[in-house]
Amino acid sequence: MQHLPFFLLAGIPLLLAPRAQAQSTFSFGPQAGANLSTLHYPQYAAFSSAGTSRLGLEAGGVVAWQHRHWGFQSGLSFSQQGAANHARPYTNVAESIDYRFNYLRLPLSVTYAVRSTGLGFQVFAGPYLSLLVGGSRSYRSGNQTTTMRVHAGDSNGYNTQVLDTGLQGGLGYRTAHLLFQASGSFGLRNLSAEPNEWDAQYYSRGVRVSVAYLFGAQSLTGQ
Repeated sequence: MQHLPFFLLAGIPLLLAPRAQAQSTFSFGPQAGANLSTLHYPQYAAFSSAGTSRLGLEAGGVVAWQHRHWGFQSGLSFSQQGAANHARPYTNVAESIDYRFNYLRLPLSVTYAVRSTGLGFQVFAGPYLSLLVGGSRSYRSGNQTTTMRVHAGDSNGYNTQVLDTGLQGGLGYRTAHLLFQASGSFGLRNLSAEPNEWDAQYYSRGVRVSVAYLFGAQSLTGQ
């Protein structure tokens, strides 16, 4: 009996271990949303300001790891992006250039949740990487429109960089199975593959909203 207090104290960590382990969760699921994207021309401020944002759809999947307040999120999605830039040259003929870029997008985010459970409001930020998989560029002058495929490394279409990278971050709200997010992205790579008078140094910009349904919100140890 004299050893009973010792065994009671030794058993406390064993009782607390499942509770501590259960605070780490891993979940995954489908994600869908929409974005408003545009292109920024640092050398041609007037051209950038004359442009309009393009509405695109996004669909893919997300994975999330959470330990109390802190977590990590990533995923892969198909993202429609681009811009509609309009300019009026010295003549009276209206011009417009429409860009439609299709990407596979990979965000990497560190998250911080207000609640220690990981549920409720959260903020997130990190880099992203996008791989160009297709698209088009349409130039309209008056009543004539010329459309070229958008890709990289082929002289038979409109060339642009195959990879885009930058920073993204925003706000989210998580329940047991749903994850709502709103974010902005800031491209850091010049997307022009063949700089010329109009296309030198343009960068992606955008805002997006999404919702995901999460499965497997259980401890990493199976508790």
